[in-house]
Amino acid sequence: MEEASQYPLGLITAPAGFGKSSVLTQWYQASLKKGNIVGWVSLDYSDSDVRRFASYMIMALDRAGVDMEQLTFAAEQCLVELSINSIVSKIIHAVVNINKSVFLILDDYYQAESTEVNHFVSILLEHAPANLHIILSSRSQPDMQVGSKVVNGTAFEVEKQSLYFSLKEIKDYVGDEYGEDCAEMLLDQTEGWAVAIQLAIVANKGNKEIVNLFSGKQQYIVSYFTEQILDRSTPLEKRFLLCTSILDKFNVGLAKAVSGIDDVPKLIYDSKNIQSLIVTLDIEETWFRYHHLFSDLLLNNLKRDSEETVYDLHGKASLWFEQSNQIDEAVKHAKLSGDVDRAVALFLKAGGWELVLYGGVGLMRNLLRNFSVKDFERHPQVRLAYIYLMMKDGNIQEADAQLKKIQIIDEEVGLATAPKRDFYVLHSLLSLYKDDYRSPDSISKLESVASKLNKKDILGLAILRASLTLCALACGKFLIAKKAAQAGIQEMRQAESILGVNYLCIHLGQIELHQANLDKSQAYLIEAGNMAEINFGNDSRLKTNCDINIQALNFWQEPSQLDSVKMLELLSNACDTDGWFEIYASGFTSIIENLRIYEKKELAWDVIHLITLTARSRQIKRLAELELSLRLTAALISHDTNLITLAIEEISEDWVCLNKEDYRYNWLPFCEITLSLGSAYLEGYKTESLESRLNIGLEIVRSIGATLYLIRLLVLKGTVGYSKSAVEAGVEHILEAAQFAASESIKTPFLKFSTTMDLMLVAIELNAGNSDRLLEVNFLRSCVALNKSLQLTPMGEFHTMALSKREMDVLKDLAMGKANKEIARNLGMTGNTVKFHLKNIFTKLVVDKRINAVNRARELNLI
Repeated sequence: MEEASQYPLGLITAPAGFGKSSVLTQWYQASLKKGNIVGWVSLDYSDSDVRRFASYMIMALDRAGVDMEQLTFAAEQCLVELSINSIVSKIIHAVVNINKSVFLILDDYYQAESTEVNHFVSILLEHAPANLHIILSSRSQPDMQVGSKVVNGTAFEVEKQSLYFSLKEIKDYVGDEYGEDCAEMLLDQTEGWAVAIQLAIVANKGNKEIVNLFSGKQQYIVSYFTEQILDRSTPLEKRFLLCTSILDKFNVGLAKAVSGIDDVPKLIYDSKNIQSLIVTLDIEETWFRYHHLFSDLLLNNLKRDSEETVYDLHGKASLWFEQSNQIDEAVKHAKLSGDVDRAVALFLKAGGWELVLYGGVGLMRNLLRNFSVKDFERHPQVRLAYIYLMMKDGNIQEADAQLKKIQIIDEEVGLATAPKRDFYVLHSLLSLYKDDYRSPDSISKLESVASKLNKKDILGLAILRASLTLCALACGKFLIAKKAAQAGIQEMRQAESILGVNYLCIHLGQIELHQANLDKSQAYLIEAGNMAEINFGNDSRLKTNCDINIQALNFWQEPSQLDSVKMLELLSNACDTDGWFEIYASGFTSIIENLRIYEKKELAWDVIHLITLTARSRQIKRLAELELSLRLTAALISHDTNLITLAIEEISEDWVCLNKEDYRYNWLPFCEITLSLGSAYLEGYKTESLESRLNIGLEIVRSIGATLYLIRLLVLKGTVGYSKSAVEAGVEHILEAAQFAASESIKTPFLKFSTTMDLMLVAIELNAGNSDRLLEVNFLRSCVALNKSLQLTPMGEFHTMALSKREMDVLKDLAMGKANKEIARNLGMTGNTVKFHLKNIFTKLVVDKRINAVNRARELNLI
């Protein structure tokens, strides 16, 4: 084990009863005495959920002395706010800051093994710093290419052959009081199997010759010896063993509550029979479990005597866990007792689906694991919680199908008041995730549902306000959206849902961003971001959503303020966890415009790949429509004529049947598509009805007050007119755009086209002495100056940009001949992040290979 612990992955694999945990315990204690940092996780079947698994890993490392910072708080919330990649990155960051080796023991790994858990551990091992060592015990090799790891020297395996007792080891174990023949008999009939040797000694207590052995299969040996121990136990010991066999783990208080025995400590700490069957789970020796081989046998004995007794014992355990405020265990044992109604009552008492609104989505996830499809049919409120969890996880189609099943129940047997309320509230949320609220009557429908709620139901009203906010925002009704969000914030505060307040602050920030009120937008988003960081952690999905909007806001003021690699990482997290259309639209539109300005074609297609996957998995129609626009822009960045022509044709086919009213309720995708078609036109491609589209778009955004889009469309309108020699009209449009943009310094829309630069210079020259246009002229001058200072060459002409600090760090490691994995490990980033930085470096240095990048950087005296 000492040798295995020096590898990135050390394994100890053997069937049950070979002493894996005993070996690990001895090594663990010896390692602690040396002053090493060692975390220990004892796993069971309920830990196969990857976020729960990762949470226990993080808490074990924290207890061992690794400063996990805010990740520990996130782990207590079951990491529901973080993507898997973000979790891995944070663990690596924490460990790499330790200047000594860190060991993490995962005992009984086979119980928690799942595809997701194996993938998580594999990613962690792939990117782990050199000082992290994972030590894993299991009954079989985990499915993570162990053989390859052993061959390439990144893993070391201790197999069962090393754990068999030899004759000498048996002699040492049984002691001098047993003769040579006894040791040889034990070796012959147990084949050196540790647990059988241990049980033989206990079962034959007082018989130095050990004559009760027989040849047979291993399970029969264990069964035989366990029966021997039970037969030789006192009635009190036997009662204790059988009653506590229903428990995965127990302490003195729990064992006493279940068994009804007063003097439990004496039995646990003094009884040799009991001590031979239990395993200590903590250093303080307060929690215990039975060896897995024995627990099944003991439980089978109990069931054989009385099935009803088993149910009764689970009921007692449920009551003890409820009184100890361990709701997940209380629900589990209530279900095992056969009392599903009690399990449901405990779940609803804990909050049901509303747990999510108080940061308890991890607890809700664990509680729901106890219920089956049949339970859903009898208890619609449990099904509703399951539906909400699927919404949060992005499984919109499955959530929709499950909700329709509740509608069938409603029609056939009717729903009680509470389930009906929950149904209507969650139905409103699902409609938002599906992006269904984009029709003239959608707002009135929500208001109608809200009017039917009990006025004392503050939380229900607050949730409907949030739904109404996003519904009105989608329809371009910004005033209604603001009023709903502000009222919702007050109600969420009354209901004490910080999460709800957080979401509504983000919604208000997005509304103000659309209206080009950037100072107000920033204030809401900063407040929301600070709230998210304090309550849910720096890497929570809420903080991610805030950061996406803040990066977008900064971009529209100046293009260099958006870090495209960082934005893509943020969007990946949002798409992997919990997001909605407005979040995706804000991030995707700003990043694609940034990539267009800076001609980053490779990263542009990474963006397209992400939005394509998200549009398909989330089934959001507007996102699929937005994808058409971004795909055309990516094709323009690539200067691929075939791709550009195909994208234009696809847009024309998709939007041909829409009437003016449809355009209004698709205002954002419509505007983005118009802008991308305008870009194609200015690069010489034929686009049908651009002029009419521009006019419709301008009419819509003026009427709804979407000032940011008004600025962008006016710039395009003026630039298109100027390109057609309509100089006077072009100047008027660019000046009007400047009038709206000046107060908030929104400069990026004016830097997109080279023709726009010419138009701005003409507008400045024609109005240089016009005092009525002083504000607009000075603003246009600042845009021209910014273009020069940033050395921007719009519309496809390449320019070399300065490398960022992070790109310089990657370049220096590249020059030292380090591979991607080494760079990631050295700089504390993921492999994908290294790839992103390399793509940027290649683009900026106009090269296509690593060696060429290094040579070019040396020519420019960068390294």
